[in-house]
Amino acid sequence: MTDGLVRVLVTVAAVALAVVTWLPWVTTGGRSRSSYEVFRSAQALGVDQLTPLRVVWFCVPVVALGVVAWLAVGRPGLAAAFLAPAALLVGGAGLVVVVAGLAAWGAWLAIVVAVDALAGVVLLVRGSRSPRSEPIAGP
Repeated sequence: MTDGLVRVLVTVAAVALAVVTWLPWVTTGGRSRSSYEVFRSAQALGVDQLTPLRVVWFCVPVVALGVVAWLAVGRPGLAAAFLAPAALLVGGAGLVVVVAGLAAWGAWLAIVVAVDALAGVVLLVRGSRSPRSEPIAGP
């Protein structure tokens, strides 16, 4: 797989990782709620233990933007370093919602997108460690 194709696939995965957080994650009382609404509801109920996670969660779209930026400037290692924890966070949260039995389709999709993003991380890391086909120019 070429570096250009890997970068395009990882860019799509990073954007999808951000978008999936806005989709319906939980269905309660006949209404679907996004992951952000779930965190807001937990805070309204006084579940303060989730506040650090909520702060990190709101950074997922920013991290996705960072991944795209690092790829644009040719730094796949840094893109992978940003994408891996975000994918683990989103995939793990989706898994928790699915196991809890409240999952709407967005939580299921979050797991799929997270696995795809992690596969992209592997491809980025493998590509950034492969030997260069051209010799590195001297000073």
